[in-house]
Amino acid sequence: MKKLFLVVFALVFCIPLFAGGVVNTLVPLTTLGAPGRITSDTLRVADARRVAFFLEYQDGAAPSDSVICQLTVEYSHDNSTWFAARFFDFVGGATFQTGETLTADTDYYFWLSDNNQSEYARVKLFGQGIDSTNIMTVETLAVQFK
Repeated sequence: MKKLFLVVFALVFCIPLFAGGVVNTLVPLTTLGAPGRITSDTLRVADARRVAFFLEYQDGAAPSDSVICQLTVEYSHDNSTWFAARFFDFVGGATFQTGETLTADTDYYFWLSDNNQSEYARVKLFGQGIDSTNIMTVETLAVQFK
């Protein structure tokens, strides 16, 4: 959690190029103790020049158990009809991603294309392999550069 906030702090306050970034909490710190889906708050992205997301994922599972978090992003033009979106991350480089599966504790960073034409975006997370002893904890932040 500290690493996530340190990265956000560095990007928003320490790098002059990104001065003026607005940080939004899309998914507050949430723990799942059963398989389920988390849909983030809606983020208006129409007037943002760049939008980046930070996801902190922790699984409370034993190494032999398989708790996973599947991540997707959706776009909407009217905030009611949603479509699967493509995004970039460090792993894929310049290749669009349509989803990501996280299987180990990680801080995951991804961003929307600069030529995004949609009004709204949201993040969907789906936890699998979860039970009362194998839990998943997530938090998602978005930084918009206008």
